[in-house]
Amino acid sequence: MFSIVIQIFIVCSIAAWLYSATFLLLTIENRRYWKGSLRFTTPPGDNHPRVCVMVPCKGIEPGMRQNLASFLRQNHPDFQVLFVVESVCDPAVRLIQQVMAENPTVQSDILIAGKATDCGQKVHNLCRAIDSLGDEIAIYAFADSDAASGNTWLLWLVDCIGREDVGARTGYRWMKPGNKKLPTLLACTANNALAAIMGRGGHHLIWGGSWAIRRSVFRSTGIREAWQGVVSDDLAASRALRLAKLKILFDPHCLCLTKVEYTWSTLFEFFRRQLLITRRYTPVYWSTALLTTIAVQVAFWGGIVASVSTGLSGNFRLSQAFACSVAGLYIISIIRAAIRQNMGRKIDSGWRSMRSARIFDLVASPLTGLFVLTSFLSSCIGNTIAWRGNHYHLGPGGSVRLLGRSDRKVGPVGSEDSSTVPFDDRTDLPKEPATNLEPKLSNQQTHRPVLIRHRVRRAA
Repeated sequence: MFSIVIQIFIVCSIAAWLYSATFLLLTIENRRYWKGSLRFTTPPGDNHPRVCVMVPCKGIEPGMRQNLASFLRQNHPDFQVLFVVESVCDPAVRLIQQVMAENPTVQSDILIAGKATDCGQKVHNLCRAIDSLGDEIAIYAFADSDAASGNTWLLWLVDCIGREDVGARTGYRWMKPGNKKLPTLLACTANNALAAIMGRGGHHLIWGGSWAIRRSVFRSTGIREAWQGVVSDDLAASRALRLAKLKILFDPHCLCLTKVEYTWSTLFEFFRRQLLITRRYTPVYWSTALLTTIAVQVAFWGGIVASVSTGLSGNFRLSQAFACSVAGLYIISIIRAAIRQNMGRKIDSGWRSMRSARIFDLVASPLTGLFVLTSFLSSCIGNTIAWRGNHYHLGPGGSVRLLGRSDRKVGPVGSEDSSTVPFDDRTDLPKEPATNLEPKLSNQQTHRPVLIRHRVRRAA
């Protein structure tokens, strides 16, 4: 029995070393790619077809004013922004109107999409937004309200998607801790480790908070139809583009900075939801990630136990071998974290000042690995998720059924409680009702989309 356990451990150790060495080399290569790409401030070329940036919103989040304003301050010469909300009663509407008023030279509108009945609310909002656009829009771009972009984000996002072999271009989130609590630090380390393995090639999955696609490709690949009855816009779109054998490119200029604050409950809810959605839409990715996570954790924690037990039994050579294996895996994780932090300083200029987050990122990989394994195992059980106050059941292939809604307001990223939203993001909202909305309420009640237009004043 003991020999069988040792054999299993050795197999896991070999797999863990192969995984760790491969991803170390991948991180090194991606650092070179990020460094080379970020040297350029703007992409080459001067062909800029009209773009519509669609931003679904719900509730008030930390830094939301700055996030939304960042999408209105792009250097692209021909774009418009469409904010999409479920209801006219959403508190985000007033904040959006303020941000629109502060940026009058950019065409920006609010679309009241109504409640979803046969798909996820975010997917429903995006479908309504797509349906409201005319043929003058050549490129669709998508962003999330909890992320902030740089002013050249849109230029880079639409670059290269005119190539025949390219379906879409995507970015990803880079998490910035909003506090020093352990759940927040765990989330940032786990998320940013994933961001750091994104680099060259067309094999990536779309991240819904930062991606763009040509209208012609969107229609020809049937993404609008693929969004029917699903909850994940990005993974469904990724699946449609893969079936069409089109590439999904990543560029570090398209990364968005997301400030997060988590509690233990919201942390596990977020990661379980993400992994469960991944299991339903891309089972091969999910299965591969689960097996490698298990192998690394068994090799590390099992190695510690094996080193101690064999040492106590008098087999010091084998004990030293186990200890060296564990130490090697830990050293590789520290090196990857150091490289990752070097990559992240280009995205978040304040990263170096967050000493506790940097130290945690360097030394706490064993704890982060246990958390990720726990999240993976929890995603193996059940098929229900909670997302922005809505509860869904995920069926085979990612089909979704709405189970119910919650009246709780959405607060910070990872939170459903608006009472925890920072003071400056709540109290600066106007006391009076949002303007020009009352005449539209009858339309809203019949679930027809309502467009609230913003007067455009061009700069002289």
